[in-house]
Amino acid sequence: MTKQRFKPLVISVEEAAEVLGVGRDLIYQLISSGRLRSLKIGSRRKISVKALNDFVDQEEMAILGDQATNFPSGDSSGAEWYPKVVSK
Repeated sequence: MTKQRFKPLVISVEEAAEVLGVGRDLIYQLISSGRLRSLKIGSRRKISVKALNDFVDQEEMAILGDQATNFPSGDSSGAEWYPKVVSK
């Protein structure tokens, strides 16, 4: 009988830091501030994959919300906001 492999439901703080490309201390700061949900399993702090995805989604929405109000000349299409690419 072969052992089935499952996708993890929770990951460690270190794994979350690696996934986001940040340090462990920042993950703990995000948890303390309530911006990133976590849970304790035994003595270990874990972060659910869903909580990590929700955090990223919230951060993206915040960025998009900021960009929608910062377009030059009131144009919300973003055409003027992005730098022009010069091809040779």
